Amino acid sequence: MRGFPFASNPNLRGSPQFSISGYGGLGDAEGGRPLRLKNNTFQFIDHFSFTTGRHYLKVGGEIRRIRLDSIRAQTVRGQFTFDSANWTGLSGFTATGQTFANFLLGLPRQKGRRVGDFAHNLRATEYATFIQDDWKMSPKLTFNLGLRYMLYVPPKDTRDRISTLIFPKGRPGSYSEGATQFLTLQGLQKATTWGRAGIELPRSIFPVDKKDFGPRFGFAWRAFEKTAVRGGYGIFFDTVQGVITEDVIENIPNVKEDQQTLSIFQDVSVPPAEAFIGYLIENPGPGQFNPGPNDVDPNFRNSYVQNWNFGIQRELGRNFMIEADYVGSKGTRLNRRENTNTAEPNGPDALIQASSVPAQPINPLTGQPFLSDPVANAGLRERFRRLVPVAINLWENNTLYFLDNVFQTTSTAFSNYHSLQLRGEKRVSAGLTFIASWTWSKAMSDATGFSGGGMFDTGNRIQNIFNKRADKGLASLDHRHRISYAAVYELPFGPNKPFLTSGPAALQKFVGGWVLDGIYTYQSGLPLTVKFNGDVFSSGTDNARPDLICNPNLPRGEQTLDRFFKTECFQRQSPIRFGTAGRATVIGPVINNFDFAAMKNTRIGEKVNTQFRAEFFNALNHPQWDPPNRFIDQAGFGVVSSARDSRIIQFGLKLIF
Repeated sequence: MRGFPFASNPNLRGSPQFSISGYGGLGDAEGGRPLRLKNNTFQFIDHFSFTTGRHYLKVGGEIRRIRLDSIRAQTVRGQFTFDSANWTGLSGFTATGQTFANFLLGLPRQKGRRVGDFAHNLRATEYATFIQDDWKMSPKLTFNLGLRYMLYVPPKDTRDRISTLIFPKGRPGSYSEGATQFLTLQGLQKATTWGRAGIELPRSIFPVDKKDFGPRFGFAWRAFEKTAVRGGYGIFFDTVQGVITEDVIENIPNVKEDQQTLSIFQDVSVPPAEAFIGYLIENPGPGQFNPGPNDVDPNFRNSYVQNWNFGIQRELGRNFMIEADYVGSKGTRLNRRENTNTAEPNGPDALIQASSVPAQPINPLTGQPFLSDPVANAGLRERFRRLVPVAINLWENNTLYFLDNVFQTTSTAFSNYHSLQLRGEKRVSAGLTFIASWTWSKAMSDATGFSGGGMFDTGNRIQNIFNKRADKGLASLDHRHRISYAAVYELPFGPNKPFLTSGPAALQKFVGGWVLDGIYTYQSGLPLTVKFNGDVFSSGTDNARPDLICNPNLPRGEQTLDRFFKTECFQRQSPIRFGTAGRATVIGPVINNFDFAAMKNTRIGEKVNTQFRAEFFNALNHPQWDPPNRFIDQAGFGVVSSARDSRIIQFGLKLIF
């Protein structure tokens, strides 16, 4: 490999990351992304409470000052991906090469790095006040009424290095201007420009949301002597995550992102000339890299969650209680990232046809073709099919930049959750206590967590930004059923116990002080999303899904390790287009686990106790299978090839004095 990338900051130097398909990766222990954190939170909180008649009132306020100083440098040392089996194979015969040979020859299919100043110095302030009234209307009925107001001032950078794209007509994502208009200078100027914090933009690019009022309501009613009814509702607002602002600091000119993706050439036998080019320049200048900037929706709003519940509790006898609850929630304006520069798959169903893009795209600043190389020109044509193909008028000069992926942080996602929760609890009596619960629930969403929560989901990415409804499906944390049982039993032997209360001292020491502890868990499988591996359509997204023609889930009795679900229900679409399969259409393996522990407590003298523990995790050694392979274009599609830990036994001895 010619020329490893290095950061301009000597403290961030290190080994790049190498990913070789079918082989183990190479690179430093930090994964090519140094992490330095120094965070402080300063709080002033004051509460005042008083009683008047049947009302117990609480009033309070809070001021919170947040300082986030960090270096969170991603791919600063470089990442190289070797996964094309064609470039070292026989010409005209696909997949006859060897990815490790690509590595030896220095032919990565994808390479990326970032160069610049990665220090983040963020400051944010949160103001909040609340009032709550616990109103005891009668001896049997109590109401809880409250209101919380939050004013969150989003983060600013002390050096005002926040920057983002500006779209004069609002967010991108409309075909109304037509593909060919983007090939003119006027169209390019309308497409996008850059904005800096404190100059073209406010110091914080997130608007201050001044309407975050969160009402709270609850009640408790003793309907009968041993029966209680409870319920409640509340709205809870979130604050902007600091990492989102860190992302928009790592934009031009603070950080230069050098990404070279050659997916379009992956199916040809001869690699393009660009594949041999290494990183020979430590600090690249304009025009030598393809920026993939981060962006923020100008209509961004703080997310909020509505929670509600209603339940009935009943005491049975002296030591046993049962409870039934309905619990629900709804998340609104949740954060997610949308690739606003996504290209459509180049097929007959595309709204922007490849035929509408000139064979030789023209640079409107010079009036001349960008490149005469037909291979490179093919890559440019793909970029021109993007909706926001360029950014011009950057601060130093009128330089024309081609953009790859533009990830815009939006507040457009949602979630909802509904559940029936049953619980039975036995308080300690005769040395036995236990709690048993069953939850029957369903969670829906159209995005995963911002940081890519749900490793078997879509990683907070949308397949097609023009059909967001297609990403509505089961949430990555959905479990239809969850049963749990936990019990602790003190064996009735030894001093002060029903049996063997007398006898030799040695016998008393041996039979007394034993405690058994067990936890049983049954949980329905997590949902997973079937997709292609990588950006197979050269559209800027690695979340392309196939077509779905039937229900892929098999009955449990028909599931095997080699065929966990009906793979024939997923088909590769023809012509090329985004598939009809939704998110989270396959339910993964269940969890069926029992943990057990035996403990022996022994007193030595009056001040010293010892505790011996023998713990058995997955005591029955029941296989806990990992989810199957979900990539339709990989060998082993639908096959379960790994499992969680088998039985683990550990012993411990504790001295208490």
